[in-house]
Amino acid sequence: MNLKINILTQMHKSKMKNWYELCEKIGITYETMRQIHKRNDCKISILFKIAEVLNCDIKDLIKND
Repeated sequence: MNLKINILTQMHKSKMKNWYELCEKIGITYETMRQIHKRNDCKISILFKIAEVLNCDIKDLIKND
């Protein structure tokens, strides 16, 4: 699973401009998002928020490519 790439793909599909915009909409700091990328892991509650904001299924964020 590559969480960063999957989130980027969904951001592109939903026409989200940048990471800062996503962070603001889900209510986390950019530093938290950097840690998600670094660890390739996050709390399920954050994953649900990301999926909601990006209008995608949580499975789209955690799929293996």
